Amino acid sequence: MLWLCRCRACFAIAPHSVILIIQHMASKKIELRTEADAFGQVALPASAYWGAQTARAIESSIKVPALNPRFLEGLLLFHKAAAHANVENGLLDPAIGRCIGQAVDETLAGQWQDQFPLNFMQAGAMLDLLANAREFLANRAGEILGAPPGSYQIVRPFEHMGIGIDSYDAFSTILRISLLLQEKDLQAALRDLERLLRRKALEFERHNKSCNSQSIESSFAAPEKILNGLGAEIARVCKRLLEAGSVLLELNLSERAFRTADDTTSSGKKNVQAHIEKLSAYTGLALRGAEDYQRLRQSVNDFAELSSALKLIALSLAKTASELRSMQSMKSPERPAELYLPADHLSFQGARTSIPEFVSMLSYQIVGLDTANSLICQNFQSAENGTIALLAQNLLHSMELLRQTLQLFNKRCLQGIQPCDKIAVEKQSREYTLSLV
Repeated sequence: MLWLCRCRACFAIAPHSVILIIQHMASKKIELRTEADAFGQVALPASAYWGAQTARAIESSIKVPALNPRFLEGLLLFHKAAAHANVENGLLDPAIGRCIGQAVDETLAGQWQDQFPLNFMQAGAMLDLLANAREFLANRAGEILGAPPGSYQIVRPFEHMGIGIDSYDAFSTILRISLLLQEKDLQAALRDLERLLRRKALEFERHNKSCNSQSIESSFAAPEKILNGLGAEIARVCKRLLEAGSVLLELNLSERAFRTADDTTSSGKKNVQAHIEKLSAYTGLALRGAEDYQRLRQSVNDFAELSSALKLIALSLAKTASELRSMQSMKSPERPAELYLPADHLSFQGARTSIPEFVSMLSYQIVGLDTANSLICQNFQSAENGTIALLAQNLLHSMELLRQTLQLFNKRCLQGIQPCDKIAVEKQSREYTLSLV
């Protein structure tokens, strides 16, 4: 066990890390270990599977929501595929490759989620997130093979985890994979919304026919036509999302990292192809190599296209919510309310917000994030530009916000809307007329 005191000599070793650890030890005594990097020694919990670079990155991070689960999944599957491709091409010991794969599978099953304390919103996010994953996988794989965490006697994070991998290529590829995985979840919620709108349109049409209601001669469309039109719009933006996602299937992995290694370009291409094939198998995505590697390396417009598709979804969702609010309110005796919305509200300290209003609020947030994404893409100048981490945060956050909003909207609002019957319409007309007197 490493004991820390308050003398100046102790604080000379990674002062910020020591301060953080002492604060934690004030409430609970923990065992520590030290690791060394290019900047000296750093103290970290003995039970941690991450290492020195992650410990230093924690010092420059801010407290925001934890790393997106889909990004973590892409991060781990990327390294599993790389390890197995390197084993296949004779660049990595098969035992090490097998243990790396086991560490990834354990984490995806939920066993080591607490070993990834970083997020996108910290200095050097792009490189530090890769370092966190590599340190964890090296320590866990080494432990499976009999070495204690932090020793790096058998598996080393940057020697064994970084074979044939360029850091920017890795981050861009991981981001593309995580966005595609997240897109599947969002597509499912969008399809549910479209089906609900179409089904409700049919219910309204049947209701109007069964009650033998007389349509009012006016320029206003029947509610079933409005609902059907909203469903058609959701189908259109859903198609736009699929098109934006299909562009992300193209990965900018190349043999670039092999050019400084003791390897030939031909074997580098072979290894990259094996990496992509294994990534496709592990993710279930039809991934492919870049047609123009340099274009993908110097541009992030593919992500801007996805951000634009998400903005259109948000605007369509806000429009749907607005139409439902409009259809439940009476405009005049000639245009009474056309439907009932469920009496379901979100409450916070006495304030009440209807579900459609809540949906509109979150849609505006997505539009704002798209503006930030546009600025990032406009000012992106090189592959090492750290702002791509903010782009990753915004895109993944937008997709998750939309997914959860759609699920809430579908379940607690759209499923419960009902057409107004003839008696209710006549009552509304009388009440409205009296209110004007």
